[in-house]
Amino acid sequence: MIALQGWSVSGQKMGFCRNTNVHSYDECQRTKCPFSLGCQLLSFQEKATSALVVGITQERFYMLRSSGNLDMLLYRLLPDGRLLPRRYIIFDEKHQMAQIHTLTKPLIDQASTEFNALIRKVESTDSTVRSLQQRLGFCVERIFQALRSKLCISTEYGIRDIPVGVCTLTQDEALQNARDYYQFQEALLSRQVRYLTKSLREVFDVMAYVYEGKPFFFSKTNGFCIFHITPPKLCYGQCQTILFDATAEVDADYRCLEHTRFLRGRPEHAECAVNYEIYDHPDLNVSKSAMEKGWKLQAFGTYIGEILRETKGDIFLCTYKNLSEPLADYLKTHLPPEEFNRIPLMPDRERPTIPYLGGTNGSNMFNHCTNVIMLGYPRLDPQTYLTCTCAAFGEEQVSPALQALSPQDLLNGSHYNLLSLPLVNDYVTHHLAARLEQEIYRSALRNPDFDGDIRIYLFCPPPAVLKILQKRIPGTTVLYKDLPKCIELSKRMCRSFENGQTSFRKLMDFLSAWDGTRIRVVDLRDRLGISPAVWKDLIADPRIKEWFQDNHVLRSGRGINTTWYITGAQCA
Repeated sequence: MIALQGWSVSGQKMGFCRNTNVHSYDECQRTKCPFSLGCQLLSFQEKATSALVVGITQERFYMLRSSGNLDMLLYRLLPDGRLLPRRYIIFDEKHQMAQIHTLTKPLIDQASTEFNALIRKVESTDSTVRSLQQRLGFCVERIFQALRSKLCISTEYGIRDIPVGVCTLTQDEALQNARDYYQFQEALLSRQVRYLTKSLREVFDVMAYVYEGKPFFFSKTNGFCIFHITPPKLCYGQCQTILFDATAEVDADYRCLEHTRFLRGRPEHAECAVNYEIYDHPDLNVSKSAMEKGWKLQAFGTYIGEILRETKGDIFLCTYKNLSEPLADYLKTHLPPEEFNRIPLMPDRERPTIPYLGGTNGSNMFNHCTNVIMLGYPRLDPQTYLTCTCAAFGEEQVSPALQALSPQDLLNGSHYNLLSLPLVNDYVTHHLAARLEQEIYRSALRNPDFDGDIRIYLFCPPPAVLKILQKRIPGTTVLYKDLPKCIELSKRMCRSFENGQTSFRKLMDFLSAWDGTRIRVVDLRDRLGISPAVWKDLIADPRIKEWFQDNHVLRSGRGINTTWYITGAQCA
C-alpha cells in the first residue's frame, strides 16, 4: 500500500520534501532538484504504479482529474509490463463529484504571474514570458473585461450590474477572437507540461467553453466570475467507486447520478429518545445577518444559562466562527464555572472558543453531549448554491428558470429571487438538512450503545428542513411560539434612546444591583433622570411588575413618601 503524499503542512513536517523552495507540484523540478535521488514524494509516485492499494488526498485526486492524469490512479503496472485496471476507488467522505470551472480576474492575474516562474523552471527567456503574458491579456482578459462591462443595465438610478444570469459570446465576438485564442492555447498545449500551470489550466477550461459559443453562467455577487460545470460522475475507467457519506440519501448532489446505488443497511443502534425544542418567534432568527444585531449575543448567552440550569448533561453548542470567541467570553464571564464547564470548547485554542460551523468536521470529541444547541445554520452564499445546483441537476435544467428572471427582478432582490428558484431552493433545503444532521450527530447520538435522552434546540428552522430532520432522526417535538422572557428583557435592555440608555434600562440596571434596602421612589426617579410622566408608564410595564413580584419587592407610604424595599433588607 502506497500513500501519494502532497505538499501539505503535515507532509512538510514529516520531511517528505526537503527542498524548502518548493511548495506545490507545479514548482517541483524533478530532474534538477538536488534532493531528487532521496525524495520520498517521487519514490511514492514511482511505487504507486505497481502498488495493490494507493491512497491519495482529495486535493491530489482533483489535481489528477483536472490534468487528465487519472490513469496513474486507475491502472496498476504488472511486472511483465501490462496495465491492469484497479478494482476500486474509495472515498472516506463526500468529494466534489462535478468539476466546477470558474474564471475570475484574480485567476487570470495568477496565471500571468505564474508565467514568470518559467524563467527558472524551463530556462525560458524574459522576452518569451512577456509575449505569453501579452497574448493571455489579449485572448482572455480583454474578452473577460468586455463581458464584464456589457453585463449591466441602465436604470433610473444609473448603470447597475446584473448580479447573476446566463450569457453567450456573440457570433462576431467569437469569430473575431477565436482564432487568436486557439492558436495561443495550442501553442502552450504543445510545449512542455510545465507551461500548463494549475491556474492556466483553469483559465483554458472556461475560455474554451466560452469560445465555443455555448451559454455560460456569470455572477457579480462576489466580484465578476464566469463558470460552467462538467456533469458529476462516480465512474472512472473500469473501477468501481465506493463512497462513504452518511447523509447521501438527503443530499441533492446524488439525485441525478447514474449507475449508482445506495447500500441501505444501517448499523445497529440502541434505542434512545430524541426531543426537539423548536423556537419559532421571528426575533429568534439565527441567520448570520440576524446574529449581527447587537442584542443577540447577550440574549442568547442568557438563555443558554437558563437551559443549563434546566437540563442535565453536557451541551454541544455550535455557532458561527466569528461568534465563537465572543460567545465563549460572555458565557465564561456570566456563568458559574460548573455550568460553563458543561459546554466543551474547541481544543488547542489560545482563547476559549465555542465549536463553530465548519470547524467540527470529523471530530468525535463532543460525543458525550446529550444536548445540542444550534445557534446558526451552515448556509453557503447564493453564488455557490447556484453552481452546486447546476452541478447536481445540470446547467440545462437551471438555465431556463434563471433566464426567465428579468434583470429588473434580479436588481430588486438578487439573493431572494435566486434562492427562490425551485431547483435552487430544493438544493438549499437538502444541503442544509444534511449539514445540520452531521452537526447533530456530533453528540452522543453518534455512539451505537447510547440509549438515553437527547435534546435538540433549533431556532426558526426552515419548515422543509425540519421535516427532513424529523424523518431522519425521529423524535418528539415541542414548539415554542413566544419569546422567552429573558431574551425579551435582554433585547429591551440593549435599546438606546438618543444615543443614551432608555428609562427601562436605567431602572433595570438599578434593580439588578439593588440590595433591597429601603429607598424613596421620588429620590430614585430624580437620581435616574426619569420624568414623572415616563415614570408612570414605566411602573405600569408588566415586566417591571413581574420583576417586583418575583423578587418580593414591597412598597409603603403614598405620594412623595412612597418607598420600596425587600423584606429582610430594610434599614434600621
